[in-house]
Amino acid sequence: MASYLVLEPDAPATQRGEKAIVLRDGFSLAAFLLTVFWLLWHRMWLEALAALVIALAATALGTFAGLPLLGTVFSLLVSLFIGLEARNLHVQNLRRRGWRLVSVLDAANAAEAELRYVTWKNESEEAQPPALRPAGTVTGYRAPDAGSAAFGLIDYPRKG
Repeated sequence: MASYLVLEPDAPATQRGEKAIVLRDGFSLAAFLLTVFWLLWHRMWLEALAALVIALAATALGTFAGLPLLGTVFSLLVSLFIGLEARNLHVQNLRRRGWRLVSVLDAANAAEAELRYVTWKNESEEAQPPALRPAGTVTGYRAPDAGSAAFGLIDYPRKG
């Protein structure tokens, strides 16, 4: 089973479920192979610029130091890091734009994750009035606050 992250936009409560995004957590092959283009596709302009500068610096390092293998390995390591952290970068980018991480679900595929999210959303709305339901909780997991540190390889979400 894979983990899926569910994000809701900053919208009226009736539209949040309809516009929610379900992202598979884990390694992104597209971000690894096409690092700068993947970042640009997901509107991460500063991250794309940083990745491009690092790639150019790695190439220059390899060329001017006379060690082309060193530049290649460094570029590969940067791409590997972006591939591993791609989903977390994407989530943090969405959170800066007003989206909220509301759930982390285990499911076999994205369709099953969406079904579990919709089921959980319907059950929680029926069980408690919306004013009493704790925001961002799913089976004991509470989404990190907007001001908390990034999660992923650098920092992991804490149960709270």
